[in-house]
Amino acid sequence: MSLNIRKRFVNGIHKQREILRVIKDGELITLDEIHKRLLDLGYDIDKRHLAMYIRYNLLHKDLIKIRIGKKTYYAKKNTTKLQLNL
Repeated sequence: MSLNIRKRFVNGIHKQREILRVIKDGELITLDEIHKRLLDLGYDIDKRHLAMYIRYNLLHKDLIKIRIGKKTYYAKKNTTKLQLNL
């Protein structure tokens, strides 16, 4: 018998650290992939809530947003263009 218990974030700092933990240095990642990785870790979070949280709490200091065509990618702010292969 297996229980499907989802973890919840303790507070805002915990949520920031977990989101940044699933993004590797030098990696371009979509919101769908971030959401999938957080679900794989067992966290219960809505994709739209995650998008708004990233926009209002992480874009100004920890993440950068890159638009390629119509797709939006995120990367850590300390990532250089050489690491992203742009």
